[in-house]
Amino acid sequence: FPSHDKCKSRADAVSETTETLSPELEEKRKELAEKRKAYEAKAAENAKEKTPERTTEEIAADVEKELKKAAKYAKKNEPKILEAFPLLSSSAFADKARECIYWSEEHESIAVVCHDENGIGRYTKVREKYIWDKDAKALTNERQSGKWIKTWGASSYPFAFSLFWTVFDFHKHYIITEGEKDAINVNLCSVPSITMGSTSDASKWGEYIDKMPDGATPIIWTDNDDAGRKASAKVKAMFEAKGISPLVVKWELLDPKAKNKDDATDHIMKFGSDGLLDRLIKSCCIVTGK
Repeated sequence: FPSHDKCKSRADAVSETTETLSPELEEKRKELAEKRKAYEAKAAENAKEKTPERTTEEIAADVEKELKKAAKYAKKNEPKILEAFPLLSSSAFADKARECIYWSEEHESIAVVCHDENGIGRYTKVREKYIWDKDAKALTNERQSGKWIKTWGASSYPFAFSLFWTVFDFHKHYIITEGEKDAINVNLCSVPSITMGSTSDASKWGEYIDKMPDGATPIIWTDNDDAGRKASAKVKAMFEAKGISPLVVKWELLDPKAKNKDDATDHIMKFGSDGLLDRLIKSCCIVTGK
């Protein structure tokens, strides 16, 4: 083992070296501290900055671009479109409805575009959507689960205002459905209909009640399942909060043999468009909040 004196001499040597280098180390430390301070200030500034929201004009431009691209593919896929919207071949409102319907070649699927009450495109939905591969930055050949999926982020919005107001005219009732397909098909029956956006966004419907026609009675017609009934209850409560008593379709009265998850389109396909509004009114009960 080294002697005590040797250890002491080494320690003194290290101390001397440290003292010699300390001014340089201190300078370096200050330099690094300044750089770190600048970096943290920049990071804090970036954290405060939010990604700018897409403007209405940008969204509308995207929708128009997609519609123009899709127009040339719609004709060859007409049979598939008529399968989803059979009344397009005979309804007086077919032309107006077609403004909302197109064929997405990208997703090889029927699609709809949702406009607000000012005619501005808010979002598009495809009946079937391919999954996006983030790493490859391309669509895969695998379908995303579910139906009628948004092609890009946007909050749900009542659909479809332009078609709804064209059909409405002097009606005393209008129908609130869950999905875009149902709203289009009910409108094609010459009964004004608009969506609640989706069952998950039903809680937002209250802000759109003031946009609805004065003096007309809303009829809530959701799908024949638990999700539909829950969404119906939410929308019903919002109308009541505004002093409006809506009618609520009871599937057990409308069609005792209806299957679970049947929707408005299923009913129209089964019973036809004639007398639809009368059937709905008879199957409703006035909501009293009890």
